[in-house]
Amino acid sequence: MNTLRSKLLLYGITDRRYIRDLRRAIREALDGGVTAIQIREKELADGELLREVEEVKRIMERYDALLFVNDRPDIAVLSGADGVHLGKEDLPGKRVKETFGILVGKTVKRMEDLEEVDYLACGPFFPSSTKPGSLLPISFLQELTGKVTIPVIAVGGITHENAYLVLEKGACGIAVSRSLFEGDVYENAKKLRKVVEEYVAH
Repeated sequence: MNTLRSKLLLYGITDRRYIRDLRRAIREALDGGVTAIQIREKELADGELLREVEEVKRIMERYDALLFVNDRPDIAVLSGADGVHLGKEDLPGKRVKETFGILVGKTVKRMEDLEEVDYLACGPFFPSSTKPGSLLPISFLQELTGKVTIPVIAVGGITHENAYLVLEKGACGIAVSRSLFEGDVYENAKKLRKVVEEYVAH
């Protein structure tokens, strides 16, 4: 089924600490079963970021996967990416969606953070170098997925060994960085995708 929910099963977030060759890592991730990629490059100048996203977009054209840009709806539109992912301190998701006409995801850590967007990312539930800070109780994920009708993915410290804990509580997919891009990207993706498919009906 070609729905947004099915495209969020395995969502890779780039992190240069674990990636030496971005193009190769993206291809290996997609070949291994990743269904969405978020380009998260906070240190790049605007022009560099645009060129990078455009390059990744070209790579992804032969895959049935979505491309998101972290924080930057302008870069998402200019590059032809599918959407943008916003943090809780970023632009209002509803206004971004109305203005730019792209898919919008939002990170939430409290019920008060809910907005009219296309999907939500919730976490961290496990210790994470990418998302440091206090951990959320997994019960919050269950509460959130019971309250909203849009897809919810879990993020932060997720591995192929603990993913089932968030998938059992209603997450429709997992967002991963280190557990995907550190080491053998293709094999990591295959392991993660297998776990997700065991728990998520799509």
